[in-house]
Amino acid sequence: MSRKRGKLSTEEERFILASKDHLTVEQIAEQINRTSEPVARFLREHANMSSLPQVVDESSNDNELRKHLRSRPYWNEVKKQFSDDELEYFVKGWVEFMKQFQRDTYWSEELEVKQWLTFEIIMNRSNIERKKSIDEIERISNLVTKEYQKPAEERDPQLQFYEEQLMFYKNAIQAYTNELTKLQAQIKDIKRDLKAARADRTRRLEEGKQTFIGLVKMLDEESLRESHGWDAEIMSVAAKKAKFKHSEYHEFLDGKLAQPFLNHETVIGDESDE
Repeated sequence: MSRKRGKLSTEEERFILASKDHLTVEQIAEQINRTSEPVARFLREHANMSSLPQVVDESSNDNELRKHLRSRPYWNEVKKQFSDDELEYFVKGWVEFMKQFQRDTYWSEELEVKQWLTFEIIMNRSNIERKKSIDEIERISNLVTKEYQKPAEERDPQLQFYEEQLMFYKNAIQAYTNELTKLQAQIKDIKRDLKAARADRTRRLEEGKQTFIGLVKMLDEESLRESHGWDAEIMSVAAKKAKFKHSEYHEFLDGKLAQPFLNHETVIGDESDE
Protein backbone atom coordinates (compact mmCIF):
# COMPACT_ATOMS: atom_id res chain seq x y z
CA MET A 1 0.00 0.00 0.00
CA SER A 2 1.38 3.42 -0.97
CA ARG A 3 2.15 5.90 1.78
CA LYS A 4 0.66 9.40 2.05
CA ARG A 5 2.67 12.33 0.73
CA GLY A 6 2.61 16.06 1.25
CA LYS A 7 2.65 18.28 4.33
CA LEU A 8 1.93 16.68 7.68
CA SER A 9 -1.48 17.59 9.10
CA THR A 10 -1.85 19.12 12.57
CA GLU A 11 -3.31 15.85 13.85
CA GLU A 12 -0.33 13.89 12.47
CA GLU A 13 2.12 16.34 14.06
CA ARG A 14 0.42 16.03 17.43
CA PHE A 15 0.42 12.23 17.15
CA ILE A 16 4.16 12.24 16.38
CA LEU A 17 4.94 14.40 19.42
CA ALA A 18 2.70 12.32 21.68
CA SER A 19 4.25 9.04 20.50
CA LYS A 20 7.93 9.95 20.22
CA ASP A 21 8.81 8.70 23.72
CA HIS A 22 7.36 5.20 23.35
CA LEU A 23 7.40 4.44 19.60
CA THR A 24 10.25 4.37 17.08
CA VAL A 25 10.25 6.61 14.02
CA GLU A 26 9.35 3.58 11.88
CA GLN A 27 6.44 2.64 14.13
CA ILE A 28 5.09 6.20 14.13
CA ALA A 29 5.36 6.33 10.34
CA GLU A 30 3.48 3.04 10.10
CA GLN A 31 0.69 4.35 12.33
CA ILE A 32 0.07 7.48 10.24
CA ASN A 33 0.74 5.77 6.87
CA ARG A 34 3.83 7.86 6.09
CA THR A 35 7.42 7.10 5.21
CA SER A 36 10.02 7.50 7.95
CA GLU A 37 11.71 10.56 6.42
CA PRO A 38 9.00 13.22 7.08
CA VAL A 39 8.52 11.89 10.61
CA ALA A 40 12.25 12.05 11.37
CA ARG A 41 12.51 15.52 9.79
CA PHE A 42 9.59 16.83 11.82
CA LEU A 43 11.10 15.53 15.07
CA ARG A 44 14.44 17.18 14.24
CA GLU A 45 12.75 20.51 13.47
CA HIS A 46 10.45 20.45 16.49
CA ALA A 47 12.64 18.87 19.13
CA ASN A 48 11.63 21.49 21.70
CA MET A 49 7.88 21.06 20.88
CA SER A 50 7.47 24.85 21.03
CA SER A 51 5.80 25.37 17.65
CA LEU A 52 2.55 23.53 18.45
CA PRO A 53 -0.10 24.41 21.01
CA GLN A 54 -0.06 21.99 23.90
CA VAL A 55 -3.13 19.78 23.98
CA VAL A 56 -3.84 18.31 27.40
CA ASP A 57 -6.04 15.24 27.15
CA GLU A 58 -6.48 11.77 28.54
CA SER A 59 -3.84 10.34 26.20
CA SER A 60 -1.05 12.34 27.89
CA ASN A 61 -1.90 10.73 31.22
CA ASP A 62 -2.05 7.31 29.57
CA ASN A 63 1.35 7.83 27.97
CA GLU A 64 2.84 8.83 31.31
CA LEU A 65 1.43 5.66 32.90
CA ARG A 66 2.76 3.54 30.03
CA LYS A 67 6.19 5.02 30.61
CA HIS A 68 5.89 4.30 34.33
CA LEU A 69 4.95 0.67 33.61
CA ARG A 70 8.12 0.22 31.57
CA SER A 71 10.13 1.20 34.68
CA ARG A 72 8.56 -1.48 36.91
CA PRO A 73 10.76 -4.45 37.96
CA TYR A 74 8.49 -7.04 36.34
CA TRP A 75 8.22 -5.34 32.94
CA ASN A 76 11.04 -7.27 31.25
CA GLU A 77 9.52 -10.59 32.31
CA VAL A 78 6.08 -9.53 31.11
CA LYS A 79 7.49 -8.70 27.67
CA LYS A 80 8.88 -12.23 27.36
CA GLN A 81 5.61 -13.91 28.29
CA PHE A 82 3.15 -12.39 25.81
CA SER A 83 2.71 -11.78 22.11
CA ASP A 84 2.52 -8.22 20.81
CA ASP A 85 -1.29 -8.17 20.90
CA GLU A 86 -1.35 -9.71 24.38
CA LEU A 87 1.26 -7.24 25.60
CA GLU A 88 -0.84 -4.32 24.38
CA TYR A 89 -3.86 -5.81 26.18
CA PHE A 90 -1.77 -6.03 29.35
CA VAL A 91 -0.54 -2.44 29.04
CA LYS A 92 -4.01 -1.01 28.44
CA GLY A 93 -5.44 -2.99 31.35
CA TRP A 94 -2.61 -1.91 33.68
CA VAL A 95 -3.10 1.74 32.71
CA GLU A 96 -6.84 1.54 33.42
CA PHE A 97 -6.22 -0.08 36.81
CA MET A 98 -3.75 2.64 37.81
CA LYS A 99 -6.19 5.36 36.72
CA GLN A 100 -8.95 3.72 38.72
CA PHE A 101 -6.71 3.51 41.79
CA GLN A 102 -5.34 7.03 41.10
CA ARG A 103 -1.83 5.53 41.20
CA ASP A 104 -2.27 4.92 44.91
CA THR A 105 -1.22 1.27 45.19
CA TYR A 106 1.01 -0.82 47.41
CA TRP A 107 3.57 -3.15 45.83
CA SER A 108 1.47 -6.17 46.81
CA GLU A 109 -1.60 -4.64 45.14
CA GLU A 110 0.39 -3.93 42.00
CA LEU A 111 1.51 -7.57 41.83
CA GLU A 112 -2.10 -8.68 42.20
CA VAL A 113 -3.07 -6.43 39.30
CA LYS A 114 -0.26 -7.99 37.25
CA GLN A 115 -1.49 -11.47 38.12
CA TRP A 116 -5.09 -10.54 37.31
CA LEU A 117 -4.11 -9.32 33.85
CA THR A 118 -1.99 -12.42 33.28
CA PHE A 119 -4.96 -14.64 34.08
CA GLU A 120 -7.14 -12.54 31.77
CA ILE A 121 -4.71 -13.10 28.90
CA ILE A 122 -4.54 -16.85 29.57
CA MET A 123 -8.36 -16.91 29.59
CA ASN A 124 -8.37 -15.14 26.24
CA ARG A 125 -6.01 -17.77 24.87
CA SER A 126 -8.23 -20.56 26.16
CA ASN A 127 -11.32 -18.97 24.65
CA ILE A 128 -9.58 -18.66 21.27
CA GLU A 129 -8.53 -22.32 21.33
CA ARG A 130 -11.98 -23.35 22.53
CA LYS A 131 -13.53 -21.52 19.59
CA LYS A 132 -11.15 -23.32 17.21
CA SER A 133 -12.18 -26.66 18.70
CA ILE A 134 -15.87 -25.81 18.29
CA ASP A 135 -15.28 -24.91 14.64
CA GLU A 136 -13.40 -28.18 14.07
CA ILE A 137 -16.17 -30.19 15.71
CA GLU A 138 -18.71 -28.61 13.39
CA ARG A 139 -16.55 -29.26 10.33
CA ILE A 140 -15.76 -32.90 11.20
CA SER A 141 -19.34 -33.62 12.29
CA ASN A 142 -20.62 -32.50 8.90
CA LEU A 143 -18.02 -34.65 7.19
CA VAL A 144 -18.88 -37.73 9.28
CA THR A 145 -22.61 -37.23 8.69
CA LYS A 146 -22.07 -37.15 4.93
CA GLU A 147 -19.98 -40.30 5.06
CA TYR A 148 -22.62 -42.24 6.99
CA GLN A 149 -25.18 -41.27 4.37
CA LYS A 150 -23.16 -43.27 1.81
CA PRO A 151 -23.29 -47.04 1.41
CA ALA A 152 -20.80 -48.80 3.71
CA GLU A 153 -18.55 -49.85 0.82
CA GLU A 154 -18.25 -46.26 -0.43
CA ARG A 155 -17.36 -44.65 2.85
CA ASP A 156 -14.00 -42.94 3.36
CA PRO A 157 -11.42 -45.31 4.94
CA GLN A 158 -10.45 -42.39 7.20
CA LEU A 159 -13.90 -42.33 8.80
CA GLN A 160 -12.70 -43.90 12.05
CA PHE A 161 -9.90 -41.33 12.20
CA TYR A 162 -12.44 -38.53 11.78
CA GLU A 163 -14.47 -39.88 14.66
CA GLU A 164 -11.35 -40.03 16.84
CA GLN A 165 -10.59 -36.44 15.93
CA LEU A 166 -14.15 -35.52 16.83
CA MET A 167 -13.74 -37.06 20.28
CA PHE A 168 -10.37 -35.31 20.70
CA TYR A 169 -11.85 -31.86 20.09
CA LYS A 170 -14.79 -32.54 22.38
CA ASN A 171 -12.38 -33.47 25.17
CA ALA A 172 -10.35 -30.35 24.39
CA ILE A 173 -13.42 -28.16 24.84
CA GLN A 174 -14.02 -29.72 28.24
CA ALA A 175 -10.39 -29.11 29.22
CA TYR A 176 -10.56 -25.47 28.14
CA THR A 177 -13.82 -25.03 30.04
CA ASN A 178 -12.25 -26.46 33.21
CA GLU A 179 -9.25 -24.16 32.82
CA LEU A 180 -11.50 -21.13 32.37
CA THR A 181 -13.45 -22.04 35.50
CA LYS A 182 -10.24 -22.25 37.55
CA LEU A 183 -8.94 -18.95 36.18
CA GLN A 184 -12.23 -17.21 36.91
CA ALA A 185 -12.05 -18.47 40.51
CA GLN A 186 -8.49 -17.13 40.85
CA ILE A 187 -9.49 -13.76 39.43
CA LYS A 188 -12.41 -13.68 41.86
CA ASP A 189 -9.96 -14.24 44.74
CA ILE A 190 -7.75 -11.39 43.50
CA LYS A 191 -10.78 -9.09 43.24
CA ARG A 192 -11.74 -9.96 46.81
CA ASP A 193 -8.21 -9.31 48.10
CA LEU A 194 -7.96 -5.98 46.31
CA LYS A 195 -11.37 -4.92 47.53
CA ALA A 196 -10.42 -5.84 51.10
CA ALA A 197 -7.14 -3.93 50.85
CA ARG A 198 -8.83 -0.82 49.48
CA ALA A 199 -11.58 -1.03 52.10
CA ASP A 200 -8.96 -1.31 54.85
CA ARG A 201 -7.21 1.78 53.55
CA THR A 202 -10.49 3.70 53.45
CA ARG A 203 -11.19 2.63 57.04
CA ARG A 204 -7.78 3.88 58.12
CA LEU A 205 -8.44 7.20 56.42
CA GLU A 206 -11.72 7.54 58.29
CA GLU A 207 -10.03 6.67 61.57
CA GLY A 208 -7.41 9.30 60.85
CA LYS A 209 -10.13 11.92 60.64
CA GLN A 210 -11.53 10.96 64.04
CA THR A 211 -8.58 10.33 66.35
CA PHE A 212 -4.98 11.49 66.70
CA ILE A 213 -3.73 7.88 66.94
CA GLY A 214 -5.61 7.07 63.74
CA LEU A 215 -3.94 10.04 62.03
CA VAL A 216 -0.48 8.84 63.10
CA LYS A 217 -1.19 5.34 61.76
CA MET A 218 -2.51 6.80 58.52
CA LEU A 219 0.62 8.89 58.03
CA ASP A 220 2.73 5.72 58.15
CA GLU A 221 1.78 5.39 54.48
CA GLU A 222 4.36 7.29 52.46
CA SER A 223 1.96 8.33 49.68
CA LEU A 224 -0.55 9.77 52.16
CA ARG A 225 2.17 11.46 54.16
CA GLU A 226 3.52 13.10 51.03
CA SER A 227 0.02 14.17 49.94
CA HIS A 228 -0.76 15.74 53.32
CA GLY A 229 2.66 17.42 53.31
CA TRP A 230 1.87 19.08 49.99
CA ASP A 231 -1.54 20.17 51.27
CA ALA A 232 0.01 21.68 54.38
CA GLU A 233 2.64 23.55 52.37
CA ILE A 234 0.04 24.92 49.93
CA MET A 235 -2.09 26.06 52.87
CA SER A 236 0.93 27.78 54.43
CA VAL A 237 1.79 29.64 51.23
CA ALA A 238 -1.86 30.67 50.76
CA ALA A 239 -2.06 31.94 54.35
CA LYS A 240 1.07 34.07 53.90
CA LYS A 241 -0.30 35.59 50.71
CA ALA A 242 -3.67 36.32 52.34
CA LYS A 243 -1.95 37.83 55.38
CA PHE A 244 0.13 40.14 53.18
CA LYS A 245 -2.88 41.13 51.06
CA HIS A 246 -5.16 41.99 53.98
CA SER A 247 -2.50 43.89 55.94
CA GLU A 248 -2.07 46.50 53.18
CA TYR A 249 -3.67 49.95 53.45
CA HIS A 250 -7.34 49.86 52.45
CA GLU A 251 -9.76 52.59 51.41
CA PHE A 252 -12.96 52.15 53.40
CA LEU A 253 -16.51 53.11 52.38
CA ASP A 254 -16.21 56.51 54.14
CA GLY A 255 -13.25 57.37 51.94
CA LYS A 256 -10.65 57.06 54.69
CA LEU A 257 -7.41 55.19 54.03
CA ALA A 258 -6.25 53.00 56.89
CA GLN A 259 -4.49 49.76 57.61
CA PRO A 260 -6.61 46.82 58.89
CA PHE A 261 -5.27 45.55 62.21
CA LEU A 262 -4.79 41.76 62.05
CA ASN A 263 -2.10 41.28 64.73
CA HIS A 264 1.12 42.87 65.94
CA GLU A 265 3.09 41.33 63.06
CA THR A 266 1.03 43.08 60.38
CA VAL A 267 1.29 46.63 61.76
CA ILE A 268 3.16 48.84 59.31
CA GLY A 269 5.17 51.18 61.50
CA ASP A 270 6.01 54.75 60.71
CA GLU A 271 9.77 55.14 60.45
CA SER A 272 9.42 58.78 61.69
CA ASP A 273 8.16 57.53 65.03
CA GLU A 274 11.38 55.72 65.79
